[in-house]
Parts: sequence; C-alpha cells; structure tokens
Amino acid sequence: MANKKNSEDLPIELRKPVEMIHMSGRLTLLQKKLVNNLVYHAFHELLDQEIHKINIMKLAEDAGFDSRNTAFLKSSLRDIVNTTCEFNLLRNGSEIWQASALLAEATIVNGEITYSFPPRLRKMLHDPKVFSIVNLQIQKLFSSGYAFSLYENCHRFKNVGSTGFWDLDVFKKMMGIDPKEDTVYKEFKYLNNQIIKPAMKEVNKVTDIHLEIELKKKGKSVVEIRFDVTHHENKDFNSDDQQKVTLLSRMINLGISEKTARSYITKHPLDFIEGNLAEVEYRIKTQPGKIKNYPAFFKKALEEDFRKVTPPIDKKAEELKKHIEEQARAAHEEEIELTRQSKQRRADARQYFDGIDKKAQVAVEKKFASFIEKTNAFAFKSYAKSGLKGLMVGQAFDDWLANELDRGTIFNHN
Repeated sequence: MANKKNSEDLPIELRKPVEMIHMSGRLTLLQKKLVNNLVYHAFHELLDQEIHKINIMKLAEDAGFDSRNTAFLKSSLRDIVNTTCEFNLLRNGSEIWQASALLAEATIVNGEITYSFPPRLRKMLHDPKVFSIVNLQIQKLFSSGYAFSLYENCHRFKNVGSTGFWDLDVFKKMMGIDPKEDTVYKEFKYLNNQIIKPAMKEVNKVTDIHLEIELKKKGKSVVEIRFDVTHHENKDFNSDDQQKVTLLSRMINLGISEKTARSYITKHPLDFIEGNLAEVEYRIKTQPGKIKNYPAFFKKALEEDFRKVTPPIDKKAEELKKHIEEQARAAHEEEIELTRQSKQRRADARQYFDGIDKKAQVAVEKKFASFIEKTNAFAFKSYAKSGLKGLMVGQAFDDWLANELDRGTIFNHN
C-alpha cells in the first residue's frame, strides 16, 4: 500500500489478503469493485480508526461506475452489509476458518459514505500475512463478475505457474455459486460453457495473465480443476505496460467505450493521448457543468490536439505515473520474494521430515492424517489411498508441517 494519505498520491494497487480472495459470497461485479476500493481508501486508518469516510461519487468513479444512480449504489452497499462470506477456502493446511459480512455498516449523508469493517476483518486487512496484488485500474476493465473472481483467484499464482488442483465445489464457491443451491451447473459442461470459458476469455483479453485449464476426472465426472497461469503475451495490450492500462481506464472513466478507447491507443502515440486526456480532465475539473458530452469532447481534443494548452496537471500526472511504476516494481519484487520464501519453507519442512527416523516419521504423519481428516475430507480420501505421494496431499503436508514447526508443536526427534 501507499505511504502517504493524500489520495491523489496513492498507488493504484491493493494488497488483498488471500483469505479474502479465496472466499465465497454472492456479490455482483460492482460490489466486488466497491469492496476493493473501500478497503483501499481505508487502509491507512484501519489500525487507528473504526469508521471511514469517502465521497460517494469518488467511490463510484474509482469503481468504474459511470452513473449518478446513487440509489443503485445504496442498494449495492446494503447487499454487501447483508451478505455473509466464508473466507480462506483454500486453507492449505491452515485450521483458521472465518465467515462474516465484508462491511459491518454503511451510512450515506449528504453525498458522503461512512462505513466500517467487522473487527476481525479489520485486523486481517491491515496486516495480511499472505496477500495478492490487485490492480485497481485493471479491475475497471472487467464486464463480468465471474471473470473478475477468476482473475483474483488465479493472479496470485502467476509466479508459480499453476493454481494447483481445486475441488470443483470449492471452485464454485470462489466463483460465487453455492453448490448446495446449484441446479444449473451440476453438470460440468454447463459450468464450463456458461461460466468458465467466457471468464477465461475475458481474463486473457484484458489482464496481465493468461489462463489454460486442466481437468481431473473420477470416472466420467470432473472432480477437480486447475488453471495454468502465465504472464500475458499480448504485445498491443499487455497489462504489464502500466501506461496503456492507465490510459485505457481513464478514457473509460470519461464514458468512452472500451472498444473506442482501444482504437485510440492503436491509432495515436501514447504521449499524444496522455497530453490530450490530461487537458480534457483539467477542463472538466475547472469548468464543472460546461462540458456535457465527455466522449465527444475527448474525440474533438484528439482531432484538434488540445495539447496547445499545457495545464499544470500534466506535470502532476507524470509524477503520479512514475510513482505508480515504482510502487508496482516494488510490489512485484516483494511478491516474488514471498513466493520464494514460501517454497523454501516447504522445502525445509520436507528436509526435516526426511531426516528424522522412521518411528518419528510415522508419528508426524499420524498427526497430519488426524488434522486433514478433520479439515479436508477430500484430501484425506486421497491420503488414505496414496499416502503422501499425491501432489495435492504432498503440498498440503509440507505446508502443515512448516506451520507446525513454526509454532513449535513438532519437535526434532533425532
């Protein structure tokens, strides 16, 4: 997160706890974007303040909601307060389970939203032990809630290369489908054709990752699903190119369609678009109500090149751009280091296990079996059949053993 409280200086990325990424809950695309932005704007106050405030139009703008329909926003916030979410669906050996609403309350008075988070959620948000970076510019580009859920759940694995296999019911929960109430997607072909394929297509089109799918079957039924995750290769609209992503999002905020915004990026140099966009934003800000049609006005700016007037905001935009790039690089390096540390912890745990005598190994494995029998019935079935040989069970064992060693509940038996 950012080091400054001035919202104009903040980067556009959110460190989101993985417990909140791998969660259930029937939220719309707008509600998911609203939650991320509410967390983002409250981050620096989470430890010291229980109540947070934001202008309702600022929240709408940051969530890419280009409408003044405040009644719809109120309805969306009310549903967020009333929706219970189950966190940490991919426990990976963790015994921690938590469920709550994402907002404890929300109030709107004179165009200002006052809101708060549940106490345990505040603690999780302020100091996430493991997190994934959510680019709040990229999230504006999504048109499907399922696609956005798929992106959030897969993005944290881009440096690992694969999500690993997920139980199909767990995957449905993470996509916002309750398996207990599922009547449409019980057959995998419908789930695949109506949700997974369209979601993958959108993720591969607008984000910095590319997904491929792999299935695991039991008989003829699909029981587990895995996504291979690689960095996006699209040279024209690679989301690693922060300037293109930022320009695209800013144009969409003006009410320009994504298709038209992308055509501008194809036709014009980025600096040309940047200068004219800054001029248009400056005039909208300094001449409220005078410009009625933002998309038409921006089209005219590109045709006539409004950069002949260079407002002070250009310099500030350039400074913000550099700040964003520096923060993105730092966050990327930190994510790589956390991934490396996680791999090392698992390797150290397995080395410890391989180094103790057979009797001690049996005792440790027995304790692990008792743990997964209580917390992960699917993994326990796999363990009962193949022991620690399976990839899913082996990784779960290494994670569990690393946590036990950290807590001092497993002692050296040599």
